[in-house]
Amino acid sequence: MEKVPKGRKLFATNHDVGSAQAMIPVLSQLKARGDAVLTFSVQDAPAGVAFQLAGLGPLIQSPELVNLQTIRSILEVEKPDAILVGVSNKDDGSEKLALQAAVEMGIPSLVVLETWPKAWMDLRGSRDIPLYTRASCVCVPDSVSREILLKSGFAEARIAVTGNPCHDDLAEFKRERQALRSEYRSRLGLPQDAVVFLWCVTYDLDDPAMNTPDYVGWLGIREEELALEFLTSMRDYCCLGDPPLHAFLRQKPSYRSDRVRQLIADTCPAVAFDNANDRRGIPALLAADIVAGHSTIVIQTAALLGIPAVYYMPKLTRDDPMVTNALGLTAPMYREGQLRELIRELASDPAKTIGDIRSQMRSMDLPENAAGNVVEEIDRRLRLRI
Repeated sequence: MEKVPKGRKLFATNHDVGSAQAMIPVLSQLKARGDAVLTFSVQDAPAGVAFQLAGLGPLIQSPELVNLQTIRSILEVEKPDAILVGVSNKDDGSEKLALQAAVEMGIPSLVVLETWPKAWMDLRGSRDIPLYTRASCVCVPDSVSREILLKSGFAEARIAVTGNPCHDDLAEFKRERQALRSEYRSRLGLPQDAVVFLWCVTYDLDDPAMNTPDYVGWLGIREEELALEFLTSMRDYCCLGDPPLHAFLRQKPSYRSDRVRQLIADTCPAVAFDNANDRRGIPALLAADIVAGHSTIVIQTAALLGIPAVYYMPKLTRDDPMVTNALGLTAPMYREGQLRELIRELASDPAKTIGDIRSQMRSMDLPENAAGNVVEEIDRRLRLRI
């Protein structure tokens, strides 16, 4: 067995990959400074793959062997100084079992949230609040998240605004905005001084299964209709204004793009096309003055970067799934034809239109060095500074 490094020992487990990715920068920092890090995963859990790729183990168990007693036994043998968990959709996820065991055994426990907890509280608060309020500390991305937890019954002393470790690079992107904006506009042939509107396609328009009511992401309208509304509106209004409005359409790099390219060629060739696999698409966002899409998560990333960000969801057939709309971090548009109206207004008075969108969005500062902040919070909860 590998010799345990000097320092503290931390036990970490999760099920969902997004939550695990928020924990990995923290675990990597702990390991780099000489602490022992033991990760645990149920077999075939997405988090286990993420831990493995990050060089963090993990210890893996078959699902039928994982229960509260299994976790208790591991903690009794390993004797960690603290545990680190996240939140997953599973009722019996390993993170919940570990948190319950840690609370019962008196082991300091920390939770890392990778996103705003509104959806979690709305959907699973009754299930999880009795347990998660007993954690030693819940590390949240921002003050908005802190407010949500306080209203849900979490004690103020058990909440720390650390930032999201997954977003530690966003602050650097924001600092580099002018250079990245200029470079990306040059790549796409867009004028440096133009007002630029970016439409982000959510699904693969070449995959018919993604554009039917049977698809899990169906929200009431074929996304091709929205792309066409964007392109026809740009065709009709892009020559207005001084300077004229410019635009580009971005497709996820892993999706096909034949249909999207054809729509552009047939409707408005002046709209540039982009699907570059470049730093999670963030430079493309920074090249725009306003970003919109149907339900893609990159609209939320744009908002985090401080870019006016709009979700366009006409004919919505269920509750709006984008939590940032409810929190006021992104601007929603639900009425049919509203995208066309927005483009017309952008073409005629861009400063006012962009200002109106900004006024609908709650401003938010991203804490920097989130991974380091979580590490400091672990040390603080253990009453130790290393």
